[in-house]
Amino acid sequence: MAHFANSEQHPDDLHKLVQACVVPRPIAFVSSITREGNANLAPFSYFNAVGGRPPTLMFSVGDREGEMKDTAHNVVHEVPEFVVHIVSEELAEAMNVTSGEFGAHVDEFREAGLTAAPGAVVRVPWVREAPVAMECRFLQHVRIGRNTIIFGEVVYWHIADGVLDARGRVDAGKLKAVGRLGGMDYTRTRDRFTIVRPVIAPEDPRSVPSYRATQAQPPALARGR
Repeated sequence: MAHFANSEQHPDDLHKLVQACVVPRPIAFVSSITREGNANLAPFSYFNAVGGRPPTLMFSVGDREGEMKDTAHNVVHEVPEFVVHIVSEELAEAMNVTSGEFGAHVDEFREAGLTAAPGAVVRVPWVREAPVAMECRFLQHVRIGRNTIIFGEVVYWHIADGVLDARGRVDAGKLKAVGRLGGMDYTRTRDRFTIVRPVIAPEDPRSVPSYRATQAQPPALARGR
């Protein structure tokens, strides 16, 4: 087994180690705009949900040559809104195109052959081809080292009918989301398994009130507007 402190490794190697060990990572495919309305589209694999009440997301953007990348700059300093898309297998190749180091003047929607649809409640366009698009309002950002961690509240949802089950809920098998591994590798979410959570008896001193026992089941998603 290897044992070492950060000080014994080059920062680039530590960066690669995080990417190789913390897997799979969901991918935030993020659109943003400048004050002038120039759209930007880019993927970020340091991404996750923060909580569901209210629905809140976070993603981290590393600096480029000591400066904020376009997405972080747009959200923090230009227009405090953005849209996060879930990357499906069908969207993976187009997403990869937008990961290139394009200049701020380049329209990544056009480069990737994707359709920019107008936001419902935010000024930022969303990717029509995405199975899930979450319109977000910027809440705050935190700087850690060379990274800008952005937090946003989801205020509007676009979910394709094709990824919903008969109850109107998102079906993981139909969503076919992809995740990020180390290097240039990705993973699919087709191979899944279920583990039932343990039930602690109410008289057991270790027990706490059950969320499922005290809350109603979430409603099915409404189709259309």
